[in-house]
Amino acid sequence: MKRALILFAAAVTAAAAAAPEPSRAPAPGIWTLDVEFNMPRQITLKTGEQTQRYWYIILTLTNNTGEDVDFYPDFELMTDTWKLYPSDTGITKPVYEKIKLINQGRYPFLQTLDETKDKILQGDDNKIDLLAVWKDFDKKAKNIKLFFAGLSNETEVVTIPQKDGEDRKFILQKTLCLEYLLPGDPRKRAAQKLEFVDKSWVMR
Repeated sequence: MKRALILFAAAVTAAAAAAPEPSRAPAPGIWTLDVEFNMPRQITLKTGEQTQRYWYIILTLTNNTGEDVDFYPDFELMTDTWKLYPSDTGITKPVYEKIKLINQGRYPFLQTLDETKDKILQGDDNKIDLLAVWKDFDKKAKNIKLFFAGLSNETEVVTIPQKDGEDRKFILQKTLCLEYLLPGDPRKRAAQKLEFVDKSWVMR
């Protein structure tokens, strides 16, 4: 299953590389949410004899599109070792509670993906602070990219030739990409801090 997921991610990444960039002058009906974000941080949580490390990021999303929009987020972390981690997989309630407690001063209404509604209403009064969490990832990784789909409705269909002669179509979506370096000794994970590299919108 993991191998199939990696191969699929590689295929989609190849498709994205061949696709045009997101439009600078979107057609009518195409929208993109305004996004602010903080630096990803790590926490640990001890359960019994075991200690698990987690990484999280908080996004603030504002709908200034002029209309209420559908919201179906899909977030992933990809390492430079070609490992893909969907967000909020296997994350338990105590993890969310600890993160919310740490950030309650700045983000008193912090939401998890499960707590979000399927629409984001217009205006500053309806902005949401959204939490994305991952379990600790491959310690060999020196670079990671966070992908946030669902923040725009812009899409593109691309065709990728297959070895069996049948072309395969992929629907790519305008996706926010945040890239970070992870310098330092991976054996001292607790002391490692991400370094911001780039923010971009990609078709993925």
